[in-house]
This record gives sequence, structure tokens and C-alpha cells, in this order.
Amino acid sequence: MSDDADPDHVTSVLGLRPDRLVRKGEKPSPKAKESKFSSWRKTVLSEHVDGRPEDAAATLLAWGPAVARRIGELVDTSIWEASLVVVQQIDDLEDSRQLGIWLNSEMIIWMAQAKLGLDIDQYVIVD
Repeated sequence: MSDDADPDHVTSVLGLRPDRLVRKGEKPSPKAKESKFSSWRKTVLSEHVDGRPEDAAATLLAWGPAVARRIGELVDTSIWEASLVVVQQIDDLEDSRQLGIWLNSEMIIWMAQAKLGLDIDQYVIVD
């Protein structure tokens, strides 16, 4: 996320194509309001995949430390903020696979190199 930087620059620096990018002042969809900031988003693990949030770590780690460093360099410019956003839906409190989020040390190191914040959104669905 950035106040007004060009998201195409992120694509160029990382060598990855975003799933979604929005420039400040654009409408992300026809009925939406103009965006107050620029954003660049890459979905690592789809919400439609039956897996654990930490399963996404394999994809991030496969990008390698060079990509992590380039993300960190973007953050260092103070123009961009970067976050790993984990969204977890819990609908069975008896299923141990749905409880908690575990990130191994290799993933923590990668996140530190990328200077990522961590945003965890957990939704508990109960009847």
C-alpha cells in the first residue's frame, strides 16, 4: 500500500504479476469510490483451497530470499507498506487443523527480510 506510488513499479521490481492493483484516484470497480491510496496485491493461497493459512508459506519461500529483500527495499523507501494478510475461517472448533496459525522459523526469517507486517483476520462461524 502507498499513498500515491505507482503499483507498476512494484511489478517491475519484484518480477511478479499482481492479482490486483489499484492506483490512487482509480475506482477498483464501477460502483466503488475512488481509491485513497495505491495498492498491489498477490493472493498466495485462495480462500477456495482447503488448507491451512501456513500452507501459503511454501509459495512465499519458493519466491526466494531475493524477492523478500526486494520487498524490504520497497518498504525501506517509506513509500510502500507491505503486509502478509492471513484470513482464516473457523467453522469447527473441534477440528484442530482450524485452530491457530503456525509459522516456522524459515517463514519468520523471510518475512523479516521482506519487512512484512502480519495481519491476521480470524472469523469464527458458529451455529
